[in-house]
Amino acid sequence: MSIKSHLNKEKIKEHVNKAKRGQSILWLYYAGGPDVANSKYNLALLHKKRKETDIARQLFRECEQIYASVYGPDHSETVDAARQASRCV
Repeated sequence: MSIKSHLNKEKIKEHVNKAKRGQSILWLYYAGGPDVANSKYNLALLHKKRKETDIARQLFRECEQIYASVYGPDHSETVDAARQASRCV
């Protein structure tokens, strides 16, 4: 069972804000944290290069969700992952 299923959006935001201030490490476990997103992003680039666009698009979308939960929807990482996903056609 994932931590996400136990927390509502407000609690998640609270933990993310605490993590930014160095007061919580829970965000590391929520959705895997940014390191997992970075790994998925790199895998997505590989699949995109191999013309496996369905897999690449899904991985980019997962990155976008993780980045949005950690950094917010307007962060450059979030925006870039969304843009990459939209280019997988």
